[in-house]
Amino acid sequence: NYAIVCAAYEGSEIKPELIEYARAFHYDKLSAAKFDEKYLEGYNFVLHNLDKELTWDKYGNSSIEYLAEQKSIDQIPGEDYKDFTCSTSSDVTSDGRLVFLPFWIVYYEYKGENYYVIMDGTGNSGITGTYPIDQDRVAAVEKWHKISKYLKWTGFVSLLGILTSVWIPFIVWAAFGGSKLYANINERRILSENKQIREQKLANLLGSGE
Repeated sequence: NYAIVCAAYEGSEIKPELIEYARAFHYDKLSAAKFDEKYLEGYNFVLHNLDKELTWDKYGNSSIEYLAEQKSIDQIPGEDYKDFTCSTSSDVTSDGRLVFLPFWIVYYEYKGENYYVIMDGTGNSGITGTYPIDQDRVAAVEKWHKISKYLKWTGFVSLLGILTSVWIPFIVWAAFGGSKLYANINERRILSENKQIREQKLANLLGSGE
């Protein structure tokens, strides 16, 4: 048994991330309510009017092949799937039904790069998308973790001379412990600062009424 959601859309300009999101979209069939046009008040929305058989031939069969292939690959251990091929057959007992599954998508640009956010309007699968990464903050976090890593390996090397001097390994391992502690504190501090900045920007945005 399976459920496939096909987007009621004909066009070539639809973006691949939206196609993939719609393909994997999950909804709770048991809690689905009968459609009511009041849900569309205030929106410019054209109801789905594609032929069901044509829609199945165009989207359903390929979706079945995709689902079968993915579920089969998940069951193959190791890398044996390199020689994997998949063929499918299906027994269609229903011609489908019209459902309204809202989700919201926003595209935005930041420092010359494009990003997007998709939010499930039914509240089941949360938020997905891409987001910018502040490389300066990443470098600030990784810097002390790298220093800690180098001191760790230096500590192992210093153990070779422990018969000559016990102080050198002691000093190196003490430096490693201190740098590791500082690296963790520094990472938590930067994450906390980022969270506060995001919360403040969100509060400003909500307060402005935009």
